[in-house]
Amino acid sequence: MSPTKKKPLYLAILWHMHQPLYKDAATGEYILPWVRLHTLKDYYDIPALLNDYSNIKQVFNLVPSLLMQLDDYKHDSVKDRFLQLTVKAAAELSVEDKVFLLKNFFLANWDHMIKPYPRYWELLQRRGPSLALSDLYQVQSLFAIHDYRDLQVWFNLAWSGNTLMADPVLRKLIRKGAHFSEEDKQRLLARQQRLLSETVPLYIKLEQRGQIEISTTPYYHPILPLLCSTKLGQVSDSRTPLPRSEFHYPQDADRQIQQAVAFHEQLFGHAPAGLWPSEGAVADEIIPLIRRHGVQWIATDEEILRRSLGQEAALTAAQLYQPYQITQNGHRLAIFFRDHALSDRIGFVYSKWSGRDAAQDLIAKLHNIRAALPDDQTRYIVSIILDGENAWEYYPKNAKEFLTSFYELLAADPYIKTVTYREFLQQEKDRVELGHLHPGSWIDGNFRTWIGHAEKNRAWELLCEARGFLESNKKRANEKAWEAIFMAEGSDWFWWYGDDHASETAAELDYLFRRHLKNVYYFMGERIPTALDQPIKQISTNLVTLKHPTGLLRPTIDGKVSHFFEWEFAGCFRAGAGQGSMHQADRLVKEIYFGYDPNTLYLRVDAESPARLTEATSRRIEFLFQSPTPKRLILDLAAPPTGPTLTLESADAAGPQELGTVRVGKIVEMALPIAALGIADGNTVEFTLAVFQGENELERWPRPGVISFSFSPSELEQSEWSV
Repeated sequence: MSPTKKKPLYLAILWHMHQPLYKDAATGEYILPWVRLHTLKDYYDIPALLNDYSNIKQVFNLVPSLLMQLDDYKHDSVKDRFLQLTVKAAAELSVEDKVFLLKNFFLANWDHMIKPYPRYWELLQRRGPSLALSDLYQVQSLFAIHDYRDLQVWFNLAWSGNTLMADPVLRKLIRKGAHFSEEDKQRLLARQQRLLSETVPLYIKLEQRGQIEISTTPYYHPILPLLCSTKLGQVSDSRTPLPRSEFHYPQDADRQIQQAVAFHEQLFGHAPAGLWPSEGAVADEIIPLIRRHGVQWIATDEEILRRSLGQEAALTAAQLYQPYQITQNGHRLAIFFRDHALSDRIGFVYSKWSGRDAAQDLIAKLHNIRAALPDDQTRYIVSIILDGENAWEYYPKNAKEFLTSFYELLAADPYIKTVTYREFLQQEKDRVELGHLHPGSWIDGNFRTWIGHAEKNRAWELLCEARGFLESNKKRANEKAWEAIFMAEGSDWFWWYGDDHASETAAELDYLFRRHLKNVYYFMGERIPTALDQPIKQISTNLVTLKHPTGLLRPTIDGKVSHFFEWEFAGCFRAGAGQGSMHQADRLVKEIYFGYDPNTLYLRVDAESPARLTEATSRRIEFLFQSPTPKRLILDLAAPPTGPTLTLESADAAGPQELGTVRVGKIVEMALPIAALGIADGNTVEFTLAVFQGENELERWPRPGVISFSFSPSELEQSEWSV
């Protein structure tokens, strides 16, 4: 930190609070429970922390489709099977109810939301890992009535945030631990219901005292540029395959913005100054649509800025940390760009650190940014923007230690000043004009997460057919049919199609998308197309390992791909693929290859940037084997005089032992003796990979789950002989 610099660095923190529409408009039934559960755990707790830090300001982006559903729950007027089967007396549960509970009431982060509670963990172990209905029907009879009641209570306890956990009623239940009564359950639900009703008033109170700004998003969270034209998917990235028919309805984008602004004004008493475009998805085409509804600012990712400037090199600090403005057809709009590295550290890295260490690291990085900025008259602003709910389940105790430590350091720091975007724009009138806005999103600067895969494109084609049906029947189309189309335009449905993200509720999400489309025809009194009965999502039985070994390997361990076929028969896991509801952009690991011959296990790690993987002097990679026997393989990248080393640790060994061969070059290649790993023919091998710097874990793959494969050299030898 330069002592000559007197001006502060401004910091805008935007938490994006979002859920798609889980409600079937025809039946009123909620198919998934995430609005209620994330409100109990996140949507109340995250702003509530600010009550203790009055000089810290933040922006909360509240999506209308979330708020609309929260209002249903607040008034206790929902048909939510998860909630209904919590309320139902355990003695009255049917066999189907019990199977539903066993399948769905462990939908939580196992490490931080189940394992800390011995009774909940015991119930999960008794159920086992299988979600196959045949297995669940078999095991359901092994649970007694009090087991099911305990499961009802623990599922709801685990999804209670720190505010609820501090309530005397919940603290008493946690101490009790097991053999809950129906009265215990009712007391828990009453406390939860009260918090649901207090959530929106909390945001209103914080905004009225000037501590937060509430921004909005198009009503049902659609990708605005793709509503204007799906062809923009290929403009953004020429490699993107497009659906057979173009979706081209900019009027829908306009309607989604108009509805959001009107809803915001009705709920909060004023129009929003800012709008976070769903998924940070922007293009020149959406600027007039947004500005005509009075919005003053939007935000997106730094990759959009780099591409908009036509710049090959990384952005300088001065380029990234200032607001811009863009003008289209006379409509001028301010635009901020997020620091995706800092945002991703909160979303993916700091959850493995101690909260205090993570907070200090983040503050240090902000000071490094301040030191790198010119000492001129410009007021620079750093934007940290990420989901306000999904990251916290990966932290102990919902990230309380990290967030409170970070806020304490911020509150005492004279050189970092938190600010809302509206406040910053009122004070900072000078902005650089951006002549063009590259079409893309906050993920990789393109739209590939929502278009291009066969499943995603099929969803667009069905949406286009239903939208075309309404367009050709405009004169008799009713409001419910229109609303069903807008619901189906939400980004989440397309997010979960394809193989880049995975969810245990993928089938339900697929059903919801097709149900919204069915409702278009249902509300018009028309026959529903049979195509909408066919699932779009191809549910994989293995959401983690993308490719199993198909033949024996015999690679040369030299740190490079010696020839094209060297790793052809290896299994492969692609980091980031099928990894749940968040997307990590700034990864170190790109791919993990694995395979074997009868005597040797071969491992290979490909980095997004080989230089970045090995640049830190204290960096190491750990392979954590869970089966057939627990072992830890440590690859020290610190490069002692003899080069990187491999060390194996296990409970059945006298101490760590160096073994195997490793070479680090463009790729990392390793060869390990099968005997030392305790692997035998026919064993299932399960492992995870973690990257550490010192004692701090930077990333882990898979997240969650394990890489699993069968060690069967005899079978692969026969396969090779047959070929």
